[in-house]
Amino acid sequence: MNRTSATKESPGFTLVEVLAAVVILAFITLSVAQLFTMAVYNEANARRRTDMAFLGQGQLDQLISLPSTDPAVAPQTLPACGGSLKQWSC
Repeated sequence: MNRTSATKESPGFTLVEVLAAVVILAFITLSVAQLFTMAVYNEANARRRTDMAFLGQGQLDQLISLPSTDPAVAPQTLPACGGSLKQWSC
């Protein structure tokens, strides 16, 4: 039996095939890990935005419930000329 014919008929994978499979699997694994990291970051960012929206809504509800004569919602008067607001001209 010829040695080259015995190796071509033997079942199994060559080293090159195994290395190619490992490289492909490593690439896929790293891609999925990066997607997972971005998903965690985006979820935390969305949670912070939602919390800020709820906080703002609560503040607006509190201001709406106050009477219009309350000093917290009374209109503010502009300072007289020469006051602290320099962008206003007389």
